[in-house]
Amino acid sequence: MTRTEKTLHNVRAAVICQIITLASALLTRRLVVTFTSAAYLGLGGLFSNIMTVLSLAEMGVGTSITFSLYRPLHDGDEDKVAALMRLFKRAYTMIGGAVIVIGAAIIPLLRFFVDDFDKVRAEIPQFYLIYILYVLNAGISYFLSYTRTLIVADQKKYITSIVSSAAQILLLFGAFALFSLTKNYVLFMVLTVCITLGENVVLSVIAYKKYTALKNPRGKLSQDDKKTIKTNVSSSVLHNIGGVLVNGTDNIIISRFVGFIVEGVYSSYHLISAALDSLLRPIFQSATAGYGDLAVEDDGERRVTVFNRMFFAGAWLYGLGAVCIACLSADFVKIWLGDGFEIGEASVLLIALNFYLVGMRRPVLCARDAMGLLRYDRWKSIAEAAINIVLSILLARTMGLSGVLLGTTISCLTTCFWVEPLMLYRHGFSRGVGAYFARYAFYAFATAAAFALCYFTCRAIALSGILGLIVKAAVCLAVSNAVYAAAYARTDEFKYFYNSIKGRFSRKGESAEGGKK
Repeated sequence: MTRTEKTLHNVRAAVICQIITLASALLTRRLVVTFTSAAYLGLGGLFSNIMTVLSLAEMGVGTSITFSLYRPLHDGDEDKVAALMRLFKRAYTMIGGAVIVIGAAIIPLLRFFVDDFDKVRAEIPQFYLIYILYVLNAGISYFLSYTRTLIVADQKKYITSIVSSAAQILLLFGAFALFSLTKNYVLFMVLTVCITLGENVVLSVIAYKKYTALKNPRGKLSQDDKKTIKTNVSSSVLHNIGGVLVNGTDNIIISRFVGFIVEGVYSSYHLISAALDSLLRPIFQSATAGYGDLAVEDDGERRVTVFNRMFFAGAWLYGLGAVCIACLSADFVKIWLGDGFEIGEASVLLIALNFYLVGMRRPVLCARDAMGLLRYDRWKSIAEAAINIVLSILLARTMGLSGVLLGTTISCLTTCFWVEPLMLYRHGFSRGVGAYFARYAFYAFATAAAFALCYFTCRAIALSGILGLIVKAAVCLAVSNAVYAAAYARTDEFKYFYNSIKGRFSRKGESAEGGKK
């Protein structure tokens, strides 16, 4: 398989498996609402955010060692792969233990994260036990997971995608059985912990059969290798701190300053955007290993050409996703969970905007991680986190939920939006960043036009329920894609993807004709 073929194979598997995972997650959440209460949605959102904060213990070790694996995997250097994986195994075992210990240590502080804690505690008597199970699940997720990174770095992400989807399906059916028989959320969390552990065991067995390097006791890292890893880890720590404090604190701030129930309702809308992101993100994650392999071989124009194609794909896909979130999420939540789960239109639009801003960063982060450039923009993450937390708390007091979301928007625009591409173009491509921002403006204008057309058209549709959602979804898909096709038709990236898709279908047609003969 060529590098491109491996990437496409991983992308196909990732997208299909993510659709399965997304459907399973939505159905599982529906089971929680049906068999327990809306308060458990708020609990899940809050604890998930706390687990995100605890993931700071990972310190960017995964990203740093993944980058270090690209060259030895490309060169077939088993001894170096073996040495890196031994280091990774020790690191992740300690990180998993640290997550459990730190998570247990903050139990006395949980009451400060919840508005009207005594009322919530009375409604959910097993509050602390459920939290402990969340901590165990987070800690266990690190044990044996070093083997997952090796599989992904070797451009075989389709394996991890399939195993993860199978685990989600098992969780869905197990949850249905448990909730039907017992309506017990604690048992559901016990099942979640068991499936997390089982998923890691399966991936570990596959990796040990596939990679003899994991059984190789030889191989040592040179001082240069250790120095490179240490530099990348120290840079990743700052990125992780910033990312966690931005992505892992919104629910906590909402729970504390806006309300626990509001946080539960918001988490349902956030799940939609997060689910769409999880559907699209594997496309770029799958491309990262391939781009890293390319960066090992090429340091010239081809890096920029491939990046521009990724940026184009990200603009199209995340633009389409943002339009759908803005126009469809309120109707979807009403059908999915029923009445009583509404948030203001301004909040919905801000969720869509934040989704778009994050999505437009994906290609930049893919290229940055693949080329090992984390150290150049490491302080940006701290600035972003500080701006986000301060503004979100201040605006929450006056604007409620919309204020928290607006704080996230402003923190991104004042930091990541310009710093990340600037560092990539300066240190990765050795050229000015003006062309990037010109493309960004062009793509953003096309998305704004698509949104305006879809928004006002959907508002004019009187249908409601499932039929109304289907009609509005068809409008969003048809109108957005038509706008993008018209706007981008003359670009090199559009021509590349159009010819690639056309050529693929032509080859399939020729194969089918040959088979008939």
